[in-house]
Amino acid sequence: MRAQAVLASMRAQAGVVAPVRPSQITWLATPSDLYDAIMQGITTARHRVWVASLYLGTHGTRELALADALGEAASKPGGPRVTLLLDALRGVRPINGRGEAPHSSAHVVAHRVLRGGDIGTRARAFLYKVPTARGLAARALPNRLVEVLGVSHLKVCVFDDDILVTGANLSEEYFWFRQDRSVCVSSAPRLANEVTRLLEAVTARAYQLAPSLSLVPPATSLPLGDDVDAHARDDLTCDVDVDVDDDDVFIAPTLQLGSDGLRQDERTLSAVLDAAAPLDVTIASAYLNLAPPYARMLSECARELDVITAHPSCSGFRDARGFASSYIPEAYDVLGRESVASLDARLLHYNRPGWIFHGKGMWAHASDGSGLSLTSAGSSNWNQRSLSRDLEMQMLMVSSSSTFAASLHAEVAHLAKHAAVVEPTRGLNVPYVRRMAYGAIRSWL
Repeated sequence: MRAQAVLASMRAQAGVVAPVRPSQITWLATPSDLYDAIMQGITTARHRVWVASLYLGTHGTRELALADALGEAASKPGGPRVTLLLDALRGVRPINGRGEAPHSSAHVVAHRVLRGGDIGTRARAFLYKVPTARGLAARALPNRLVEVLGVSHLKVCVFDDDILVTGANLSEEYFWFRQDRSVCVSSAPRLANEVTRLLEAVTARAYQLAPSLSLVPPATSLPLGDDVDAHARDDLTCDVDVDVDDDDVFIAPTLQLGSDGLRQDERTLSAVLDAAAPLDVTIASAYLNLAPPYARMLSECARELDVITAHPSCSGFRDARGFASSYIPEAYDVLGRESVASLDARLLHYNRPGWIFHGKGMWAHASDGSGLSLTSAGSSNWNQRSLSRDLEMQMLMVSSSSTFAASLHAEVAHLAKHAAVVEPTRGLNVPYVRRMAYGAIRSWL
């Protein structure tokens, strides 16, 4: 049975593969849907709340309401234990508000979530620094530029036994006009426990933020992959060895931190795509610059391939300050077109006035009519940063359910509604010198 072979490949690489029903999966189409789901999760959780993001916004109405909700949840009698995990570099960078003094995410967390320490141990906050951002180069680079070395790019929440995976950060614009991809999986205790275990492995290697804004050193300096890979080897229970219900959706959470030798997501995705090929595939990336291993996977498994990315006018860097940052949308346009041209794929530019495209993911359906579908959702942009520099978390989902397949088709249609086909080799007038410069920094983008 083809589904059995695909699931066996998935299970051989991932630590846990958990089955759920399609009715337990909810795709969040709009930024407001995402905000409402996070707020509902925080306010209704009874036992645990985990929130991991690159950073937390510091001045907007919704982002501050979210921070207050975390603090209130932890302060309720009998309330849940609240844990927040942010990137150590981005989390301490001051963010300017409109006419207000700049604050960092850490400042907001200390005052609104930890609340001066009056919650005791029921609220915790951690700042994780990837290994490549810990050396002499990190000390020498200025505040914003140092983030090119690598960041904790995780974007996931756990509310009791519910999991929310997204590509969005906890910032105001992501709750209003940044189109991203988000999914909720409800009432899935084994999956929630595994995501929590992975996050706990990260926090053990992170600085704990005190209410005074001081930092407590990490509990261990061992490579993150030691915990993740050891658990995958030790967990010999295998859900997919028993009868496979065609209506089940099998989900595996995976981590990727190439700079620390952790390539769980890369290995799992490669094994599953190889077993499931041939496929009709759509991928999306806010910052398109396909890393060679991902390009190779796609070239080997995809019969047809569509690639959705941001038009430069909808890039997350379109309003970036600074001389260098202003060229980033053009750089991704050049590198993205080159990636697509090398794969003989169809390129679509998301172009919606007033909006920013931050979506990321993979959707695939078996080309042979077997009914197999799969998707990968999470924080990865499929570029060199996602492969080797940043800490990423993905949810890989595989199923033969027609309901699940229809939901994936509907999700792609929602994104493509504001996208137009672009010829990769035409309409781009960029001087040769700039093209060469973008190629030289490809591995940093």
